[in-house]
Amino acid sequence: MLGMHHARLVFAFALLALLAACSRKPPDPQARVRAFLTQLEESVERQDMSAIKPLISGAYHDDRGHDKKAVLRYLQLRFLKRQAIHAYVKVVDLHLRADGGADVDLRVAVAATALPDVDAVERLRAAVYSMQLTLAADDDGFQLTQARWRQAGLTDLVD
Repeated sequence: MLGMHHARLVFAFALLALLAACSRKPPDPQARVRAFLTQLEESVERQDMSAIKPLISGAYHDDRGHDKKAVLRYLQLRFLKRQAIHAYVKVVDLHLRADGGADVDLRVAVAATALPDVDAVERLRAAVYSMQLTLAADDDGFQLTQARWRQAGLTDLVD
């Protein structure tokens, strides 16, 4: 059974993956969301708090009672420990809303060692989570406004 530490780590990773700023905006809204996810993954692995902070809405909340300050505090502590963070992210569903925002369903595997593919996830017994994220559109791209997550299994990642 994976502890709360792993759940928080997965949440932090997914949050970062969705929150990293993009250097340029692809014209297609779905491509913009996917680019945002890629940038977030890179920001988490670099442990770049300055890229993360502006991407979380001040109104952020999740199903576990965390607000923006709590999430940022957790990430800072995690990064101060200098523990490597590597993730494998699979977008299961991406729904663009009429208001310009997006709802994203992800499967995220997290480990302290690089996860280049699903085989590595299984071999390293990485923690796998199912995450549902709500993004609001803003002038620069998106801000994360809500998140839900639960522990998942390898079959959730490969299906």
